[in-house]
Amino acid sequence: MEKGPPGPGAMKGKQMNLQDAELIEAKALPAAGATAYTDGMDLGEQSGRQDFVAQVEFEISIPATPALVEAKTIIVDIQTDNDVAFGSPKTVIDNIITVTGAALAAGGAAASQRFRLPTDCEQYLRAGATIPGDGGSNIAVDFTLKALF
Repeated sequence: MEKGPPGPGAMKGKQMNLQDAELIEAKALPAAGATAYTDGMDLGEQSGRQDFVAQVEFEISIPATPALVEAKTIIVDIQTDNDVAFGSPKTVIDNIITVTGAALAAGGAAASQRFRLPTDCEQYLRAGATIPGDGGSNIAVDFTLKALF
């Protein structure tokens, strides 16, 4: 018996997690003692942003970080601003991901977190990753912020 394509409603309630290249921002993790920010993701003008944000899930992810020093952390925050240059950013989610270096020079494990934004968030979205001054050099690893549909 041949199996055809799924019928109408087969995907009902399932997440497709499609991605738009315009809504993916990746950035190298910072050197020790610094913070790195992804470029701003434009969520659109105020008139349509609420509908867009209400239906979109975002994901922040960090792959394994082998150079993260034992017991040191990478902390990721989510910020929005109405200024593309982030002159007055607002942190909307604090410490969304915290990765801690493991013992015996094992580094940090990969981590990811999905989230939704409040519908009154500002127009531009970015993620910031901070590593303490003695956290090791992790600049060869990118962290990624993306919208999922």
